[in-house]
Amino acid sequence: MQDLCAGGKTGKASAQLSGLIGRDIVELICLLVFFCLTPNLSTSAMAGVLDKESLAKYFPEPYFIGERDATLPVWPLFRRNFPQVDVHAGYVYESIDLAPFPGFSGTPPNLLIAITAEGTLMGVTILSHHEPVFLEGLGEEPLFRFVEQYRGLTLKQNVKIASGTSTGARPSSSSAVIDGVSRATASVRIINETILSASLQVARAKFGLAPGRDPALAPRLKPDEGLTLSPGDLVSKSYLLKTTLETAEVDTAFADSTVSDVDGGPLVNPDANSTEIWIAYLTLPQIGRAILGEDGFERLKREVPDGDHAILVATRGRYGFQGSNFVPGAVPDQLTLTQDGLPLDMRDIAFMISPDTPVLPKDVTWSVLKVIAGSGLDPVRPFQVALRITREKGQLYPEQVSKEFPVSYAVPASFFTIPVPELTGWRAVWRDQWRQLALTLTALVVLTVALSMPKRLAANVRAFNVFRLGFLAVTLVGIGWWAQGQLSILNVIGLINAAANTGDFSFLLFDPVSLMLWAFVLLSLVAWGRGTFCGWLCPFGALQEFASLAAQRLGIPQVRVPDAIDRVLRSMKYVVLAAIVGAALVSTPLAEQAAEFEPFKTAITLGFDRAWPFVMYAGALVVLSAFVFKGFCLYLCPLGAALAVLGRARRFDWIPRRAECGSPCQLCTVRCRYGAIAAKGGAVDYDECFQCMDCVVIIHDPSTCVPDVLAAKGRSLIRLGPVPVSLAAGREISP
Repeated sequence: MQDLCAGGKTGKASAQLSGLIGRDIVELICLLVFFCLTPNLSTSAMAGVLDKESLAKYFPEPYFIGERDATLPVWPLFRRNFPQVDVHAGYVYESIDLAPFPGFSGTPPNLLIAITAEGTLMGVTILSHHEPVFLEGLGEEPLFRFVEQYRGLTLKQNVKIASGTSTGARPSSSSAVIDGVSRATASVRIINETILSASLQVARAKFGLAPGRDPALAPRLKPDEGLTLSPGDLVSKSYLLKTTLETAEVDTAFADSTVSDVDGGPLVNPDANSTEIWIAYLTLPQIGRAILGEDGFERLKREVPDGDHAILVATRGRYGFQGSNFVPGAVPDQLTLTQDGLPLDMRDIAFMISPDTPVLPKDVTWSVLKVIAGSGLDPVRPFQVALRITREKGQLYPEQVSKEFPVSYAVPASFFTIPVPELTGWRAVWRDQWRQLALTLTALVVLTVALSMPKRLAANVRAFNVFRLGFLAVTLVGIGWWAQGQLSILNVIGLINAAANTGDFSFLLFDPVSLMLWAFVLLSLVAWGRGTFCGWLCPFGALQEFASLAAQRLGIPQVRVPDAIDRVLRSMKYVVLAAIVGAALVSTPLAEQAAEFEPFKTAITLGFDRAWPFVMYAGALVVLSAFVFKGFCLYLCPLGAALAVLGRARRFDWIPRRAECGSPCQLCTVRCRYGAIAAKGGAVDYDECFQCMDCVVIIHDPSTCVPDVLAAKGRSLIRLGPVPVSLAAGREISP
């Protein structure tokens, strides 16, 4: 058993690039591989991996595993108690059988969980997972330490994960606070959701915990002020609720049955024509003292612990609930307790009430029913106590028909403190990250407004440069390092795996900043192309741009890659993309390892806090950008390649062009650091455009744009060759 409880560890003419080595063919291969992965939506079965013998290795003597349950994918766990009878210690189960919530790779983690019959977690072991932040990132040790904290927690507690934005939370009898993992908040929340969801399913099915009911949110009695209600108040306010069941009503209920002509028991008083039923919630001190007296109520409190419920049921008249086979301390056969249509466990506590109680007749039949807190009973909402009457006909093969006659009862909410529901799951993540979301949303709104008015944005060169550098700083520090909003090809792999395995994309909700960015990027692809993200919203891209700027200020010479080599290198990112997507087709771990080609996790997600080979690699790419402007983005980035493919959905050629662009004027072509403007014709290759706006600034600046400068001097450019139809109609074309 100790094994489980310890947590197991398991510039150039880029418009012509596609023609050189067939970039379009490579893109087509990527798309075909993707669609080969997605036909099997929700068809891959998720199932546990351990059999009885494998489970036994986790539970050494005196524990042993029973036979697998026939109705629920759980294994009973027993403890040897020689020479007496072996004790049922709880249940063992794999989370993937009960709560296959996909992680950020799109594949659900699988956890081995053990729980006692009282709802206490005995331990949690990681059997398998594919969380990128722990694999080749932080390492798995923080994850193992995280799940170790669940040992000893009970499902009656509200489990909260401590984070930098949820400080101040303190453990209590109804709550437990466990330490999260820095830089892996969303991943551990998915693990937490998996553990609790799977365990609650077992507890509800096996231990009587009412479905959908959270014990931590049950109403709590206000402090006892020593008040006692009068007998008159008990009756007038229905705190002691009396209902009369007429015999004619019972006969009507059985009228269509084969036993309509016989009566059934237990017949307490066959001569009576009605049955009186009383119900009261004795746990409420004002009611309990009024019915039981001071001494009786004090004894009741010793019998019924805080959080449990005591309900008085009494009957008098023709029918009763204590038949000849009634056993004190057992569940009365003729009584049922339900709420919201769901049965609740209860039992008689053999509590003898003084016959001198003034509020009830002396000849009634009494019972005090105990309902444990784990049942989920909410006394503030109506619950039903039903008297079951059974009629029987025949001797050899008797025919029995039963009918239930429920009485609804509820306690006023004014006697209770109603807890405010604690946000859980992805809702808690969104609440905890509201500052990061606010920053990201503000940045996206500002960027949208700015890019929607390119002419006004580029009107003042100095102001534009300040705006751009300021925005890139927000992207790097705020969205990247603080809000952890670095998009990655891993997100694409996660979507592919989720589509192929579970069809469940709810894991996206656990990373709200990235989800918001992806939503914006997909829209911007239609409006402007891939450049909106790559040029403005990629934290690692911003880091490279700052490295290049620093190099220029230091006088470090920039390397100009020869055109022929440049054209080949630009197609390499599509090859990398195809390789990673192809690896995803083979296996998730292989794809995750291939995705380490991206330096994003090292440089942004983990802030260079990683093993030295990864830091060296990411640092080398940053240094490369000091010599070759954003070299990784231009030549190697698989995410940029994927966005370029998706950017083919762009609806607008939004960058203004003039008749003189490209022939004879080459200023924009020369100035474009991304090589996205063709030397011949001046056309913009939007697949390679990073939306830096430099060419927009030039064309709107009369002191820089060559045709405007010459026009101010009374001169003009002589165009060489024919004028393209798209440029001959006017000075510029803009959306």
